[in-house]
Amino acid sequence: ARLTPGSRIGDYVIDREAGEGYVAAHVLLPRRVQLCVMHPTFVGLRPVAVRMMREACILDALRHPGVPRVYEVGVLADQRTQRPWVASELVDGESLAETLLEGGYVPVCELLAMLREVGEVLAHAHGRNVAHRGVRPEAIVRGDGSRGYPLCVVNWCDARVPDASEDADRAYADDVFALGLVADLVLASRAGLPAKVHALVDDMLAPNPMSRPSAAEVASRAKAILDVLEAPPLLADDDVIEDSVDISRGRPARTPRPTMPPPVPHANARLRWTPALGVSSTVLPSSGVPAGVTKARS
Repeated sequence: ARLTPGSRIGDYVIDREAGEGYVAAHVLLPRRVQLCVMHPTFVGLRPVAVRMMREACILDALRHPGVPRVYEVGVLADQRTQRPWVASELVDGESLAETLLEGGYVPVCELLAMLREVGEVLAHAHGRNVAHRGVRPEAIVRGDGSRGYPLCVVNWCDARVPDASEDADRAYADDVFALGLVADLVLASRAGLPAKVHALVDDMLAPNPMSRPSAAEVASRAKAILDVLEAPPLLADDDVIEDSVDISRGRPARTPRPTMPPPVPHANARLRWTPALGVSSTVLPSSGVPAGVTKARS
């Protein structure tokens, strides 16, 4: 059922397996991609095909440097199986899950930078009416800076475009809660942290979804705390410094960051080719295969 190295999918030649997908190279362009091909086991299961196409459409619509790019989608030429495939940006780097698994130490400044950057990505997605619904340590990949953004948020396979504003607010609050759980995991058994860091994480984990800060507020508060902690001692806020710990170990160097425009809400907008969560049907591009999706369980 697995494709072998050297197999060609569209204009891409498979180099090796990578998790559930493949690493492939374009036959002409100097481009290596993450190639996802629907497994033969799922042939005939229309929701699986819809899920792949929805993820590709959402990623292409977001267009944020902290989100993988989608280069191309298609359907295998085999008329018997009609399996869709997606070629997206290959994100090099170590995920937060790998860092924690290896026993890596995440300094408080690095954690705040992560909250700021992931918060900005989520705020951009929420401004486009998209909820990630899968923020976990393995979905946060720290790159080498070559992408123009410090990290990349991956694993958008469960992303959704909520139908109602109430559902959207709850979905966005759940993204913030999930990011709070990631921060709480990083801070586990860590004593002597600044009180404002604990307050930020506690607010993100508030039981009432409507009491949690927005993703944009998380990014803003994390940036404010980080600016104080990284400021020269004579310019720092004495109250915050007295309540902090020695963070000199592993302090990341300050690097120029791109300035992203604030997210523009799209009221009642729907991204191109994003099926609703209710039962619907459509036709996959270039395949002629009916596709449907069933409302996900809450």
